[in-house]
Amino acid sequence: MSRGYGAPDNQSASSPLSRPDWGWGDAPPSSWDSAGSDYGWGSDHGSSFPSYLDLVTREIGDDGGYEIMIKGDFPRRGASLRQRPSGFSVVLVAGGSESPCHSGLFGQGVSCSTDLRARELRAYSPRLATGTHTVRVRYDGTEEDVGSINVYRSSRSRSAYALANTFPSAYATGPRTLESEPLLSGLATDTQSSTLRTLLHAFGQSLDAFGGRGAVTRLTVASSIGDSSLTVESTLGFADQGSLWIDGERYAYTGRTSTQFTGLDIPQTHNVGSAVSYDPHSN
Repeated sequence: MSRGYGAPDNQSASSPLSRPDWGWGDAPPSSWDSAGSDYGWGSDHGSSFPSYLDLVTREIGDDGGYEIMIKGDFPRRGASLRQRPSGFSVVLVAGGSESPCHSGLFGQGVSCSTDLRARELRAYSPRLATGTHTVRVRYDGTEEDVGSINVYRSSRSRSAYALANTFPSAYATGPRTLESEPLLSGLATDTQSSTLRTLLHAFGQSLDAFGGRGAVTRLTVASSIGDSSLTVESTLGFADQGSLWIDGERYAYTGRTSTQFTGLDIPQTHNVGSAVSYDPHSN
């Protein structure tokens, strides 16, 4: 077996390496993956060869500002061990059109950075049309599609309404209760929100996630006795199967689409606009 410069010498030449060492002198591998993430001095791994990448985030909302996490073994691009490698672009592609993601860092625009170890790349989504988008990473003339991500209508956050109620009425926070919020219609890209309302929504979602509170959505179609599905604004933030609360009743569901819960047995009627809350303790 060919061993590169700096490869461990405590194994026989014929024994396999538990973590392949593609060091100087080794033949370059035909593909990169998580098992081969030790690239020694002089390795061919670099700007001319895509690194191992894995898309972690699978669902985001259409109103923007959602974190997209990509793990891998990114090139340092000249950054020292005390610097975050930057200059990466994350683009969402659908129907031939591209939507660049934001870095989330002041002054960097769409130039995204990894963590110090160059193992995690984070980007933040713009407003998008619902549907499936391909996630594409670019750097140094190299690009790679790392998977697809589903874009749903955004879900609600009770903490966002609680935060809005702390501001004087002169502030344009938008509706301050779920009941006064109009049902979602159209696309988020067609609507505009104030900066304050966008911040309240982002902080509210973070507080709900930290406190273990489930996502909230609303019925867009009234339910009848014996129905096996519920149609809602969005199922973003709900598990693929679990339990939900509506009008004080707890129901188990076995499946979901972007706007429906399936596999239910509804024993009573529920009106359009009724709040539907995810029970995070059911799984």
